[in-house]
Amino acid sequence: MGILKRTADILSAKIHGLLDRGENPKEMLDYSYEKQKELLQNVSKGIADVMTAKKQLEIKRDELKVAGEKYQRQAEASVNAGRDDLATMALSRKQETMQSIENLNQQITGLDKNLENLKATKQKLEVKIQQFGAHKEILKAQYDASKATVQVQESLTGLSEDIADVKSTVDRVEGKIQKQKARADAITTMVDDGTLTEVDFGSEKKDDIDRELAKIGGSSGVNNELVALKAKLGK
Repeated sequence: MGILKRTADILSAKIHGLLDRGENPKEMLDYSYEKQKELLQNVSKGIADVMTAKKQLEIKRDELKVAGEKYQRQAEASVNAGRDDLATMALSRKQETMQSIENLNQQITGLDKNLENLKATKQKLEVKIQQFGAHKEILKAQYDASKATVQVQESLTGLSEDIADVKSTVDRVEGKIQKQKARADAITTMVDDGTLTEVDFGSEKKDDIDRELAKIGGSSGVNNELVALKAKLGK
């Protein structure tokens, strides 16, 4: 867990630093994913290295066991031959060998613990990477959706301004139309009421003729009445 936490902290710090500089979030997610996979490869390599080291120690331990058995046989043969001095030397080397074997066993035990920890770390990291891989695709989709939404909102903002301009123009035109219509209605009403006389071409000439005819007609009537009056009076 220690290595995972330290690595996660480092990756988090790097990603936040890149995001603060305005990097693409999708690229940062992919970057984090690749870094985690790289870490997994390093852990796998570490496991392989530990297993190799353990195997080398086991081979050395087995060689020492063979040597220890040989020293034991040499000591026994020396005692049978009456050579206690050689037997002592053989037993001394045997003890040194057994001590080396004990040291190797301790190292092998330590490597086994390290190997277990690395395998557990690898397993947890594999799960973490799998989960992150799925989650990052969701985050990337959400980022694309939010980006598209922002673009649409920005477009709608511009469209709203255009609509506002069009509406303002329509309102002005409708205002002029209503004004013209009101004026036409007022003129029609005035004509109907006789307040305003309709104008016709040649109307002025027609009025002059009508007045002359009226004069003639009027004069004839007066003359006729005068003749009748004189006849009545015997004048």
